[in-house]
Amino acid sequence: MNRTNPVSGPENADSVKLIDGQFCHFEQLREAALVWDLDFRQLAEGRANHQLFQASTDNFELIKTVFNVPYDQRSASHPHLRTFSILADEIPPASWCAQPFGSQALACFRPGEEFNSISSGYFTNFIFSLPETLLSQVAASRFLLDWSSL
Repeated sequence: MNRTNPVSGPENADSVKLIDGQFCHFEQLREAALVWDLDFRQLAEGRANHQLFQASTDNFELIKTVFNVPYDQRSASHPHLRTFSILADEIPPASWCAQPFGSQALACFRPGEEFNSISSGYFTNFIFSLPETLLSQVAASRFLLDWSSL
């Protein structure tokens, strides 16, 4: 079952757009994914059974994806959001930006940065994106760090 629902919050909050569904064709998932320009190529035969949970506004995004077939994945992070990615255990590990990438790693993508990966046949990915300006303000006010130099 696929759902796309706006969720209202406090009066001044952005409305949250939700997707929570299973997809038997990647094209269905691509159409459902909010604001992501996805270019995936299936690398092995098999019937796809994908899951996507996505909650997003203009200022944040939380995503969980599950793929059961290997993909060559290409995309780019949002222009004003810094994107972080954590993988669940994979056997064998994924290759992310031509480097081995397993569940002990945290990938960090600058706003608008392109990336690519090759996943195994069982790929579970947790993604969150936050505004670059928010991260910069927190780094400066709480940790006395210059975010842009990190």
